Amino acid sequence: MKTNELTFEALINYHKMEGQEEIAYLAIMFTVIIGIIGYLGSAQKVEKSARILILLFYIGFHFAMVSSFLASMKIHGAIHKEIATYVIENPEIFNKGTRSCLYNELKEMKPHNVGRMELAGHLLLVFMILCILSLGSNSILRWTRIENIFIRGKTTK
Repeated sequence: MKTNELTFEALINYHKMEGQEEIAYLAIMFTVIIGIIGYLGSAQKVEKSARILILLFYIGFHFAMVSSFLASMKIHGAIHKEIATYVIENPEIFNKGTRSCLYNELKEMKPHNVGRMELAGHLLLVFMILCILSLGSNSILRWTRIENIFIRGKTTK
Protein backbone atom coordinates (compact mmCIF):
# COMPACT_ATOMS: atom_id res chain seq x y z
CA MET A 1 0.00 0.00 0.00
CA LYS A 2 1.25 3.46 -0.91
CA THR A 3 1.26 6.13 1.78
CA ASN A 4 -1.14 8.35 -0.16
CA GLU A 5 -3.87 5.67 -0.43
CA LEU A 6 -6.94 5.61 1.78
CA THR A 7 -6.97 2.89 4.39
CA PHE A 8 -9.82 0.44 4.75
CA GLU A 9 -10.68 2.01 8.12
CA ALA A 10 -10.88 5.47 6.52
CA LEU A 11 -13.24 4.18 3.82
CA ILE A 12 -15.48 2.55 6.42
CA ASN A 13 -15.50 5.76 8.48
CA TYR A 14 -16.44 7.84 5.41
CA HIS A 15 -19.21 5.34 4.70
CA LYS A 16 -20.52 5.64 8.25
CA MET A 17 -20.38 9.46 8.19
CA GLU A 18 -22.25 9.66 4.88
CA GLY A 19 -24.90 7.28 6.20
CA GLN A 20 -25.37 9.42 9.32
CA GLU A 21 -25.65 12.55 7.18
CA GLU A 22 -28.34 10.96 5.01
CA ILE A 23 -30.29 9.80 8.07
CA ALA A 24 -30.13 13.37 9.40
CA TYR A 25 -31.56 14.77 6.13
CA LEU A 26 -34.41 12.25 6.22
CA ALA A 27 -35.14 12.82 9.92
CA ILE A 28 -35.33 16.60 9.46
CA MET A 29 -37.46 16.27 6.35
CA PHE A 30 -39.98 13.86 7.83
CA THR A 31 -40.19 15.91 11.05
CA VAL A 32 -41.20 18.95 9.00
CA ILE A 33 -43.66 16.87 6.95
CA ILE A 34 -45.33 15.44 10.05
CA GLY A 35 -45.44 18.93 11.56
CA ILE A 36 -47.12 20.45 8.51
CA ILE A 37 -49.64 17.62 8.17
CA GLY A 38 -50.37 17.70 11.91
CA TYR A 39 -50.84 21.45 11.91
CA LEU A 40 -53.16 21.47 8.91
CA GLY A 41 -55.14 18.50 10.21
CA SER A 42 -55.66 19.87 13.71
CA ALA A 43 -55.84 23.63 13.17
CA GLN A 44 -59.27 25.22 13.37
CA LYS A 45 -59.12 27.10 10.10
CA VAL A 46 -56.01 27.87 8.08
CA GLU A 47 -56.40 30.85 5.77
CA LYS A 48 -55.92 30.10 2.10
CA SER A 49 -53.12 32.68 1.86
CA ALA A 50 -51.35 30.92 4.77
CA ARG A 51 -51.66 27.61 2.90
CA ILE A 52 -49.96 29.19 -0.12
CA LEU A 53 -47.14 30.48 2.10
CA ILE A 54 -46.77 27.04 3.73
CA LEU A 55 -46.71 25.50 0.24
CA LEU A 56 -44.02 27.91 -0.98
CA PHE A 57 -41.95 27.29 2.16
CA TYR A 58 -42.28 23.53 1.76
CA ILE A 59 -41.36 23.54 -1.94
CA GLY A 60 -38.15 25.50 -1.21
CA PHE A 61 -37.37 23.33 1.79
CA HIS A 62 -38.08 20.15 -0.20
CA PHE A 63 -35.77 21.04 -3.07
CA ALA A 64 -32.97 22.08 -0.71
CA MET A 65 -33.21 18.90 1.38
CA VAL A 66 -33.74 16.45 -1.48
CA SER A 67 -30.92 17.89 -3.59
CA SER A 68 -28.56 17.75 -0.60
CA PHE A 69 -29.69 14.20 0.19
CA LEU A 70 -29.19 13.03 -3.41
CA ALA A 71 -25.73 14.64 -3.59
CA SER A 72 -24.80 12.85 -0.38
CA MET A 73 -26.13 9.58 -1.83
CA LYS A 74 -23.92 10.00 -4.90
CA ILE A 75 -20.88 10.38 -2.65
CA HIS A 76 -22.11 7.38 -0.64
CA GLY A 77 -22.31 5.36 -3.86
CA ALA A 78 -18.76 6.35 -4.81
CA ILE A 79 -17.61 5.16 -1.37
CA HIS A 80 -19.37 1.82 -2.01
CA LYS A 81 -17.41 1.43 -5.27
CA GLU A 82 -14.17 2.40 -3.54
CA ILE A 83 -14.76 -0.11 -0.72
CA ALA A 84 -15.50 -2.90 -3.22
CA THR A 85 -12.36 -2.09 -5.21
CA TYR A 86 -10.21 -1.95 -2.08
CA VAL A 87 -11.57 -5.28 -0.82
CA ILE A 88 -10.97 -7.04 -4.14
CA GLU A 89 -7.40 -5.71 -4.28
CA ASN A 90 -6.66 -6.57 -0.62
CA PRO A 91 -8.33 -9.87 0.30
CA GLU A 92 -5.58 -10.58 2.84
CA ILE A 93 -7.09 -8.10 5.31
CA PHE A 94 -9.86 -10.63 6.04
CA ASN A 95 -9.41 -13.63 8.34
CA LYS A 96 -10.16 -16.22 5.66
CA GLY A 97 -9.19 -14.11 2.66
CA THR A 98 -11.51 -14.59 -0.29
CA ARG A 99 -13.46 -17.25 1.65
CA SER A 100 -14.49 -14.70 4.30
CA CYS A 101 -18.23 -13.93 4.46
CA LEU A 102 -17.45 -10.25 4.98
CA TYR A 103 -15.12 -10.24 1.96
CA ASN A 104 -17.86 -11.77 -0.19
CA GLU A 105 -20.40 -9.15 0.88
CA LEU A 106 -18.11 -6.13 0.60
CA LYS A 107 -16.72 -7.02 -2.83
CA GLU A 108 -20.30 -6.87 -4.15
CA MET A 109 -21.05 -3.36 -2.83
CA LYS A 110 -22.78 -1.25 -5.44
CA PRO A 111 -24.13 2.31 -5.30
CA HIS A 112 -27.74 2.79 -4.23
CA ASN A 113 -30.24 3.56 -6.99
CA VAL A 114 -30.30 7.36 -6.84
CA GLY A 115 -32.79 7.49 -9.73
CA ARG A 116 -35.40 5.73 -7.61
CA MET A 117 -34.67 8.07 -4.72
CA GLU A 118 -35.15 11.05 -7.02
CA LEU A 119 -38.48 9.62 -8.18
CA ALA A 120 -39.50 9.08 -4.55
CA GLY A 121 -38.58 12.72 -3.86
CA HIS A 122 -40.85 13.90 -6.69
CA LEU A 123 -43.70 11.70 -5.46
CA LEU A 124 -43.24 13.00 -1.93
CA LEU A 125 -43.44 16.57 -3.23
CA VAL A 126 -46.72 15.79 -5.06
CA PHE A 127 -48.08 14.14 -1.91
CA MET A 128 -47.21 17.16 0.22
CA ILE A 129 -48.68 19.61 -2.29
CA LEU A 130 -51.95 17.66 -2.18
CA CYS A 131 -51.84 17.56 1.65
CA ILE A 132 -51.17 21.27 2.02
CA LEU A 133 -53.91 22.20 -0.43
CA SER A 134 -56.56 19.79 0.84
CA LEU A 135 -56.15 18.94 4.55
CA GLY A 136 -58.36 20.48 7.22
CA SER A 137 -61.08 23.06 7.00
CA ASN A 138 -60.90 25.97 4.56
CA SER A 139 -58.88 23.89 2.08
CA ILE A 140 -58.11 25.08 -1.42
CA LEU A 141 -58.48 21.70 -3.11
CA ARG A 142 -61.77 19.87 -2.61
CA TRP A 143 -62.09 16.13 -3.15
CA THR A 144 -65.89 15.96 -3.58
CA ARG A 145 -65.86 15.75 -7.35
CA ILE A 146 -63.02 13.22 -7.40
CA GLU A 147 -64.84 11.11 -4.79
CA ASN A 148 -68.02 11.20 -6.86
CA ILE A 149 -66.22 10.05 -10.00
CA PHE A 150 -64.04 7.30 -8.52
CA ILE A 151 -65.99 6.08 -5.49
CA ARG A 152 -69.60 6.57 -6.46
CA GLY A 153 -69.16 6.32 -10.23
CA LYS A 154 -71.11 9.47 -11.05
CA THR A 155 -70.13 12.85 -12.40
CA THR A 156 -71.26 16.18 -11.03
CA LYS A 157 -72.03 19.20 -13.11
